[in-house]
Amino acid sequence: LHYPPVEIIRCMVMRKTDINSGRLVDMLMDHKEERMDDMEKYIEPYRETVIRRLIENLNLGNEEEIIKVLGYFDVNSIAVRGADGPYRGRGIYPTASLMNHSCICNTRNIITGSLLESRATVAITAGSPITTHYVSPLLNLPQDSRGSKEK
Repeated sequence: LHYPPVEIIRCMVMRKTDINSGRLVDMLMDHKEERMDDMEKYIEPYRETVIRRLIENLNLGNEEEIIKVLGYFDVNSIAVRGADGPYRGRGIYPTASLMNHSCICNTRNIITGSLLESRATVAITAGSPITTHYVSPLLNLPQDSRGSKEK
């Protein structure tokens, strides 16, 4: 599994208990159509271990809501690392996720504890978009696999 069930549970609960944060999270893209076209890759790995258990054991929403939250993580989550560098999990930072995306961006994200700060890496003129990247430009990935299926 890509995401531990606790991350999905926290997001599901937050959407219902913190209305303002829930609205912000629900503005995120989930690329549902693309993910549903390849259910074997994006949905089935979670069917028994996450989706069914959250519905039957915890009564946390329905399949459509859980698939939407899984989509938020697939599309918008950011790797979180500890102060000493090791991977700690993934987090959703809705405001940062709502920024425009670009392989050559003008900000960088700095995570300290549970807070994310976006800092400009160049001067950004008034009216210009503030951009971030989907994945680190330092990763050795083919160009076509860096971002989403944006057109």
